[in-house]
Amino acid sequence: MFVDRSSLVEIERLMEMARKEADKAGVDLMKCDKVTSEQNRCVHLVDYDAGTARTRFEVRTHRYT
Repeated sequence: MFVDRSSLVEIERLMEMARKEADKAGVDLMKCDKVTSEQNRCVHLVDYDAGTARTRFEVRTHRYT
């Protein structure tokens, strides 16, 4: 996952960032609703971006499908 100006972030750091932002917003992460990319356009965009990054770095191609 790419966060913070395109630098690679480990899952532990990502979780720490999510907790910090949730605390600022007064949100309980454990009570957040879960949605799929079919249900939410923002989630769909993130899924698409994650898929293109995976394709680029795992398959080593710049062709996005």
